[in-house]
Amino acid sequence: MTPQNKAWELVQKYLKYQHYLENDAWNQSKECALIAVDEIIEVTAPYCDRYEPYYLELKAEMTQQYWQEVKQEIINL
Repeated sequence: MTPQNKAWELVQKYLKYQHYLENDAWNQSKECALIAVDEIIEVTAPYCDRYEPYYLELKAEMTQQYWQEVKQEIINL
């Protein structure tokens, strides 16, 4: 899944839990998605240096770069 598609998917998942009558539901959903992505980035960071040879073999969805791109796409929405 592309970072742009993942960003859209995450924001949409949070949007369904927002009150649509609220003017800021979209921005609140984006903030929730950004929090989730920041948590993923933080948790995977220690493995980048320690297991770098193996880390490069992981699926694209597990890499720091992928999640940084997802984060940027959420911001761009």
